[in-house]
Amino acid sequence: MDEQKQAQEQQEKLDKKVETLNAQWTGLRRVPRREVLIAQFVDGFAAGWKFRVHVCLKDALDIKLSTITINKKTYQTWTQGHAFNFKEQTAIYSHDHSNWSEFLKRDDAVCLKVMYATPAGFENAEVMIGKFNGGFVTGAGVLKPAPVENMDVELARQRYDSGTLTVDIMRPNTEKNAIEVVDTISISQVEFVALLQTGYYWTKPETGADEQPRKVVLVK
Repeated sequence: MDEQKQAQEQQEKLDKKVETLNAQWTGLRRVPRREVLIAQFVDGFAAGWKFRVHVCLKDALDIKLSTITINKKTYQTWTQGHAFNFKEQTAIYSHDHSNWSEFLKRDDAVCLKVMYATPAGFENAEVMIGKFNGGFVTGAGVLKPAPVENMDVELARQRYDSGTLTVDIMRPNTEKNAIEVVDTISISQVEFVALLQTGYYWTKPETGADEQPRKVVLVK
């Protein structure tokens, strides 16, 4: 019975080592979320942003309510991630458009409408799965590594995909009775967030072209 208990304890220790090793060596898959948010919402909209990003788009900005542990106590707090995910048919306006006729009268009115989208996030670039035999050091100051045999290990090298968007830029027409598409741009999810914050984006000349990148201001 003691031998069975000892064997069980050894297996539990080995399983814990496997879990620790995989968690540490997996890499960017486990990038921690942070409590510093890229947007603070006042009266329902992101404060200081050039476009009116409504609080309902928190999920698209990867701002989520998360559980954190401090001194063994758990708390709920908003955290920031990297997986921006603005989806198709999302429309974001430069100014208040609750009064549509007044919005159309503005010469600087702009609407951004997402026509195609893929999300941003981390993905596996390379994965190695196999058995590990050797010594395992669990922390600083440990001089003698613990022997390990046939440990299941999964190692992954990750890369960040910034996502893609096709966005229609729309402005009031000459008659001021509707909005119309004046341009269509291809932009990453990360660049789209910057556009919403700053009101401008940079053009992307084709590789090898003589044309230089150009700053395009949509909202001043």
